[in-house]
Amino acid sequence: MTNFKFYDFINNPILFFSADFSEVIFKNKIYNKLFETDRSLKIGQILKNELSKLPEGKIHSIDGFFVEKINYDGVDYYRCTYQTEFTNIFPKLKDLNTSEKGDNNFGSWFFHTQESIVYWSKNIFQIFDYENQIKEDEYITTDDFYKFLHPEDVEKVAKAIGDLINESKHIKDLEYRIVVSNKTIKYIKSESILIEHVEGKVSRVVGLSQDVTEERSIEVAKANFLKDLNKSNSALSEFAHNASHDLQEPLRKIEAYTNRLVKSLGENVNEQTTKYTEKLIGATQRMSDLINDILKLSRLSASNQETSVIELNDVIGEIIGDYEISIKETNTTIDYDLPKVSGVKTQLYQLFQNLIGNAIKFRLEGVNPHIELSYALVDNVTKQNNNLKIFQEYYCITVKDNGIGFESKFADVIFEPFKRLYGRSEFKGTGIGLAICKKVVDNHNGAIVALSEEGKGAVFNIYLPI
Repeated sequence: MTNFKFYDFINNPILFFSADFSEVIFKNKIYNKLFETDRSLKIGQILKNELSKLPEGKIHSIDGFFVEKINYDGVDYYRCTYQTEFTNIFPKLKDLNTSEKGDNNFGSWFFHTQESIVYWSKNIFQIFDYENQIKEDEYITTDDFYKFLHPEDVEKVAKAIGDLINESKHIKDLEYRIVVSNKTIKYIKSESILIEHVEGKVSRVVGLSQDVTEERSIEVAKANFLKDLNKSNSALSEFAHNASHDLQEPLRKIEAYTNRLVKSLGENVNEQTTKYTEKLIGATQRMSDLINDILKLSRLSASNQETSVIELNDVIGEIIGDYEISIKETNTTIDYDLPKVSGVKTQLYQLFQNLIGNAIKFRLEGVNPHIELSYALVDNVTKQNNNLKIFQEYYCITVKDNGIGFESKFADVIFEPFKRLYGRSEFKGTGIGLAICKKVVDNHNGAIVALSEEGKGAVFNIYLPI
């Protein structure tokens, strides 16, 4: 939404109307002080009627207002500035800025193009570190202004000022750097809000400037932090890969030599030895699976893969092909109708592979597993309940099964790594599958929620941006 706060710093009463004058969008502080609030719509109707008789694309003077059609963030407005104060605005610039805490980074200016001088409010002098050198008439020349500019930004600012004077083109969101007295660099954003013409030429301009140095410093700090974080994640991923390889090698040797031992004993192997060797081989296999799953999770944490449009129906088809034997052995049926989403295919494959695999694994005894995958658009109430962005559209993709389910109190716990609700003797696994699911959804700026009752199956709602 457009921020009109700038206009509270202007000494002229200003109104913003919708493009059809049916709604008052904004009234600045000075307008509210000088006019009755219930007159604004009446003023709008008068201006609308008069404007209909005049050509478009110009600034018109109507009943004491300068009326101009402008566009902010793709939305058309009519800005109506009461002009009585405008003719004497520059002696009053020192009073334009409020003294409220937190507003000192805003200031206003008045540019007299014919004399090449700029009248500054006190806040502008303070922003430019010029407050101890303020002249009585509180103006500087354009040459003085250019001396503050960072050398790399002079050309950009000069072009904007040239377009303003020669083409009556408003300055909008012009950001540039200045170098103040102690050699500190500041970031300034400027905007013109009112242009006055004399004999067809730009004569005077009123505008606002804001010190955005703190915002830019935060952005730079964030960028540096993300750069260091990505570097750290890359190093961690490389370490995890190397560590997994180093750990897998002795496990393979343990399994291989255990098999050789059993083979060398031949018929002499007794029942107890067979039991021990089977436990040993099973333990090494579980350790190998655990290392592989930890590696998968670490790769997701350090993931920086490019996204593309993914046809989820194709992904589910591939997963069904991979689970062909398990599906036949358990008489599992899978119904699915899913949309296209933007994402990383390998990660989305892992997400649905784990969910479908769990639905087959955690089945009720004597009941054929049935898995349904469907989707719907998400409404605003659901977005709020799941901490999603209100202005972002999402699909809710639901994965529902008729398996053993779980108690609702475990709905959040199951997404933590190594959390198992059942013992290894009942169901095989490492306890990382759902942690991988959550990490994939997090990587796609979404959310995943589990719903279940013990013995009544499980439902996983996955919210992915459209």
